[in-house]
Formats: sequence, structure tokens, C-alpha cells
Amino acid sequence: MANKGNKKRRQFSLEEKMKVVEAVDSGTEKMRPLIVGRSANPQCLKNVHSLPCDYRANQWAWMTQDLFNEWLMQVDARMKQAERRILLLIDNCSAHNMLPRLERIQVGYLPSNCTAVLQPLNLGIIHTMKRLYRSRLLKQILLKLSSSEDQRKVNIKQAIDMIAAAWWSVKQSTVVRCWQKAGIVPMELTDSDKETAASEPDTAIEKLWHSVAIASCVPNEVNFQDFVTADDDLTISQELIDTEVIQNTVAGENTDEAGSEDEGEVSLPQQPKITITEAISSVQKLRWFLSTCVDVPDAIFGQLNGIDEYLMRRVTQTLVDSKITDFLQTK
Repeated sequence: MANKGNKKRRQFSLEEKMKVVEAVDSGTEKMRPLIVGRSANPQCLKNVHSLPCDYRANQWAWMTQDLFNEWLMQVDARMKQAERRILLLIDNCSAHNMLPRLERIQVGYLPSNCTAVLQPLNLGIIHTMKRLYRSRLLKQILLKLSSSEDQRKVNIKQAIDMIAAAWWSVKQSTVVRCWQKAGIVPMELTDSDKETAASEPDTAIEKLWHSVAIASCVPNEVNFQDFVTADDDLTISQELIDTEVIQNTVAGENTDEAGSEDEGEVSLPQQPKITITEAISSVQKLRWFLSTCVDVPDAIFGQLNGIDEYLMRRVTQTLVDSKITDFLQTK
């Protein structure tokens, strides 16, 4: 985190090392986020095969032309498979200068220097996501403080999980309001919608911040607003000169070979491999815990049922496959 005087405090340094690419339509669909980090093979992602996002890396954690075009081609392929055609509105970022040939995506550029007033993401969606992410971050720090753990130990995997969870938690109504505010879709807010829009201040997260600041002895000159705006001025993309492209390619090859972590990344103890039986047992324990709580929303039980069904489907398929294998071996 950057405090006054631009000195770096490492408690929240992961915010400097990852950038998030988001895409939404006018309210009914949020695309899978793309997170760009600096470390191609962080230790915390070893043996990780599924993430709630797409993850890529380069030396600067920037959105580059190659990364953006790769993302565009993937979206275009999904639209072709779904037999859909979409209009994609983008700004004049340097990474958007040379687009690939697309079959199902028509690209429209927003006017120069109008991102702050015309791009829905900048009119509240990004702010809401950051608020949700930082709220999760502060809650995790509070939990670590209560258990005497080092509050700085947040690795890239944990940050990715919190970022993705924050993104999927952005409400559809928030997205719709931001499109309406940009003037791209008709303004049809009711009075109740206006009340909801006005009832989303940062009060809750500010209380969390003060609790964490006191418990972790954050200097007085670092305030809540510093925390909220810590990464507002970070560079997210830039045109690279030839020497930088070559250096980045070489650095990427070296990182792939070494499988090393990003410089300064927190090294946490490697998590033991969890068996599917242990995972199912954990779901059963969670189900029992929730049954002892009061006023648990039905949606929570629904989500837990979805996890349970997925795990049971996996273990059943494994048992069936193993039985077939055993039968063939006896023959």
C-alpha cells in the first residue's frame, strides 16, 4: 500500500502486482475475469489446475497487446460456439491498438479522454468490486490477527480467490445502474432503486479498516482513503519498445524454466493434498455447523448442495472407473 510520501508499505503489496481485466454486458452477464500478474509460476499455484478466473503473467503485470488479443480470440470462440454476436465497447488503451480478425465480435471504441464519463466499468463497477475485494482482505487480516498469524501472509492464490469472489459478488443492479449512468441504456430507475444506490457507502469497510489499522499498528498518517485509493494511479498498460519485448520474453522463459515465485511474494507453507473423501467430510462438517446457526439464508444451503453434488459426482465416477479397470485387469 502506498502512504503519503509515496513510501511503500508491504502489508497490501499484492495490489501492486496484479491487474484485473473485467467485461460486462448491460446487466445480464459478467465474463470470467482475467488477472495479470508478474509471476508466471508462483509456488502457491503449483498443482493448481482450476481457478475462478484466467491467469496470465508478464514482467510488469501489464495488459499488453498480445494478452488482450488472446483474450479477445477466446471470447470470440465462445460467442461462435454459442451462436451469438456481440458489440464490445473498449477505450483507446495502447493494448487495444491492433486487434485480430474476429468473427462474432464487433468492436466499438469510446471517444478519447471520455472513459471516466462513458465507460460503465469506471462509473461504479470497478469501485464496487474493489470495495468488495478490500472488505474480504480486511476480514481475512482480522481472522489472522485473532489467531496470531502474520497478517501480511496473503499469497497470489488467496488474492486471486478474493478478487474473483468480489467480481462475482457485484450485483446485477449495480451493473445496470452504471450502464444507465453512462447513457448507453435508458435511465429507468425507480425510487426504490435510487434508495438502494444511495445505501451503498463504504461505512462497513471503513469500520473494518479502523479495526485492522488499530490492531496492526498502521501509522496515523495512513488513513482509510489512502487504503481505498492505493492503486488508482497504477500503470495498467503501456506500449513496449523492442528491447523491452525481448527482455520480457527472455525473463518469461527463465521464469518458466525455474518455476520461481514473483520477487517479494510471501512464501507460505505448502498445503497438503486433500483427498476427495476429506473434502466431502468437510462439506458435511460445514452443513452441521450451518444447522447450528440461526437465520441461515436458503441460498447458502443451495450453494452447499451444489458443492456436495459436484464432489459426490466426482467420487462416484472415480469408483466406477476403478471398478471397470479392475475388471479388465482380471480378464
